[in-house]
Amino acid sequence: MRCWSADEAPVWRNHHLAAKQTTNLLKLDFGNVGQQLDRELLYTLGQALRLTAAETLELDEREIGMLDPVPDPMTGQYRSVVLYDSLAGGSGHLAELSHPAKPGTGQEWLTRTVRLLTVEGEMSDVMRSREAVRRLLTSACDDSLIYPERALAFLARALQNSGGPAAPSTATQSVEADYSRADDLVDQPLPETFTLAIAEGEIAGIPAGALSMRSIQPGQEEQLPQANQVVVVRAPDGQVAVGKWFYQRTTNQQKPHRVRLRRLVSPVTLELSDQEFSQLMLIAVVNH
Repeated sequence: MRCWSADEAPVWRNHHLAAKQTTNLLKLDFGNVGQQLDRELLYTLGQALRLTAAETLELDEREIGMLDPVPDPMTGQYRSVVLYDSLAGGSGHLAELSHPAKPGTGQEWLTRTVRLLTVEGEMSDVMRSREAVRRLLTSACDDSLIYPERALAFLARALQNSGGPAAPSTATQSVEADYSRADDLVDQPLPETFTLAIAEGEIAGIPAGALSMRSIQPGQEEQLPQANQVVVVRAPDGQVAVGKWFYQRTTNQQKPHRVRLRRLVSPVTLELSDQEFSQLMLIAVVNH
């Protein structure tokens, strides 16, 4: 006896729960550039390259996709950006971008990428950072992985070493400072004001030279620095770093405090418990 008639069956018939599609991939390997790579940097580079690839070929950006960066299975290190043609079977768009017979197309692609990541004009560092992030955002983009300043600095160095299109550069100052490294600020009394040497490309929007700082005392959460202030901190594990301050209260009951120090290279993220956060030493902030 049948439990239900054919037109009443509460199941899907003749449907596949998975599918396989063939398409074209383009792998861009940055492993030999000689700089440290991580997921955030490669994700930002990939998003920028994806958007400018579509712009160069006059396509809808949805026709070119990007795989989420993963570590190399042999070395365990991040090194590659992988783009693909969204059309099943491949459309040839990525082949057109990278074909050796058309070197001008690839050159234009890189030039557009540098231009996309470069925010010119007079504006505050906060507004410049927001505009750079806004340019890269799409409906399927994870904005927590977007760091345009780091991507621009990395791409500029990579292109400079390879003789590619140059990115805008900032003038370098040679100024003597009271302290040459953030590590010099640990375990010693500090004057109320002092100068700290900042290297070229160390912190977005901060030129190389001597940065004027002022000492502060560790305070409560409501007394924390404002977002984008340059700070020097010492974590409970002894780690010392300088960068632009970002603080977020999270829903993680074990580690509800997230501190980020944004830098163009090797940004620092700390997930801290209440006790660890109380031990976080804010050594200094920039004296504007």
